[in-house]
Amino acid sequence: MAALHGLNDETMKRCIFCNLDCSGVRRAKEHIIPDHLQRKYGLPKERLSNAHSKIVSGDFSGGHISKLPAERELTYSGFLAGRVCKVCNNGWMSELEKEVIPLIYQLIDGEMGLDQIKQKERESLARWSFKTTAALSSSTNAPQNFVSESHSKEFYSSGGVTIPENVGVFAATSDEANFLWSFSPTWQVRTDSDIPKELLQFMQRKSYKVFLQLGHLMLAVCWWPINTITYTLESWAGTELSGLKNLDINNEDCRKYFDKENESFLMAIGAQV
Repeated sequence: MAALHGLNDETMKRCIFCNLDCSGVRRAKEHIIPDHLQRKYGLPKERLSNAHSKIVSGDFSGGHISKLPAERELTYSGFLAGRVCKVCNNGWMSELEKEVIPLIYQLIDGEMGLDQIKQKERESLARWSFKTTAALSSSTNAPQNFVSESHSKEFYSSGGVTIPENVGVFAATSDEANFLWSFSPTWQVRTDSDIPKELLQFMQRKSYKVFLQLGHLMLAVCWWPINTITYTLESWAGTELSGLKNLDINNEDCRKYFDKENESFLMAIGAQV
């Protein structure tokens, strides 16, 4: 297994959640896009590309929506989480998959709005989103802006029940159905204090905003590395699922600056520092 994120060989053999050895026969064949979704939507043989697009600041975004030539190509059925053990995959992760069925199908198909789901369903969808983006983060070679392993282990330590503090899970529905993912380095950051530019850049590099679009459902799992942050969300851009207390809804609208609704959704999630 090729090393990712600068990790050593011993770390690469351990499950991102429970930290047990997941080499050889202990490794699960955990699909990043779950197998039941692939079968339902005819994805197993569809091809996707893993590439990273570089932006002016020198930071990166990842995913098969990027425009640079692909670093490697594979099918959905071949896109596996390399660092998930069988115990996790066949235990709490499997139970979490069952929790979101059939809700997630209805959201993907656009048959249900996010305003129709119950509180318990919101919580299950938030936990599923975090689990899925954590597995995705461990299986790509994006150099930054991925879910941190400390957060993955913290989530596991709670029994897969509690999303790490200050992590936001945002959801919206899209008129255009698609299946794609991205690691976004881009935030709208507002600050009233005299914070040095270098410190803001450091925090931005440590942050993550991992995006999934499954049919009509758009999800973004986000974290900014200070506890005093207030997340901001444009009112048109869906809802926050994990119960963030530090969230400000505003009436701004960035859609006029973007051609794609998923790009607008990502930019609609910002930070007040």
